[in-house]
Amino acid sequence: MQALTSSLIPNMEERWKKLIRVCANTKGAFTRLERFVEKYLIDPKPEQLEVRLKLVNENWEKYSETQDELQEIGHDTNSQQKRDEMEERYFFLTGFIQTKMKELELTGVPESNVTTELIVKPKLLHLSISKFSGNLQDCVTFKDTCLSLIVDSTTIPNIQMFHCLVSAINGDAKRVIQHIPVIEQGFRVTWEILVERYENESLIINTHIDNIMKLPCLTSENSSQLRHLVDTTKCNLKVLKAMKQITDCWDMIIIHNLVQRLDNKTKM
Repeated sequence: MQALTSSLIPNMEERWKKLIRVCANTKGAFTRLERFVEKYLIDPKPEQLEVRLKLVNENWEKYSETQDELQEIGHDTNSQQKRDEMEERYFFLTGFIQTKMKELELTGVPESNVTTELIVKPKLLHLSISKFSGNLQDCVTFKDTCLSLIVDSTTIPNIQMFHCLVSAINGDAKRVIQHIPVIEQGFRVTWEILVERYENESLIINTHIDNIMKLPCLTSENSSQLRHLVDTTKCNLKVLKAMKQITDCWDMIIIHNLVQRLDNKTKM
């Protein structure tokens, strides 16, 4: 048995190294594809769009399968974070290429004077929108950010708006919209489903009140934890005020609640 185990360990280690190399190769392929996108403004090559899109999809499938196998053999350190990062790159690349292909279908000629803002903005949106996982306390901020950056935009094509929105969603919220196809109408469908599912004003208000009233109690003097109590209270009060809740007269209740969370020495 020991001999069998000893022979399996090198094989497993070799398999793990091979999978890591595959992941590195697919990331390198994505980097090269992103360079193609960056150069497209200056030197558009519409005849390459279809094959580039095929490469994007093939490398994404290869990367996903490799990550799944790494997880199965127990080498999945930070795999979800890495997969999320690659997924955002995949969404941006497919969104850009599909939009360019759609433009060619509509006009019959490549557009040589597309502004930089139209191409770069979707990539920047990935950095501007915080991830939303379905947590009700993040709902108001997420919706307001999406409205200002995506929904109310008049310059971003629907397909890119769709990719930007989906790339900002994870967790339970992502499962809600996981079966929506990547089509131009997908953005409006996704947005309506998310609003219907999570925009429950009463539940959101109750969530923020709970965040204040159910703060953890301090067990000893700790300035960092004390700042956390105060900052959490202020943050949730601001959201409640933004939701038209009259919080100006809550001073005594808030003070009483905070005092109850202090350790005995700090109270004194």
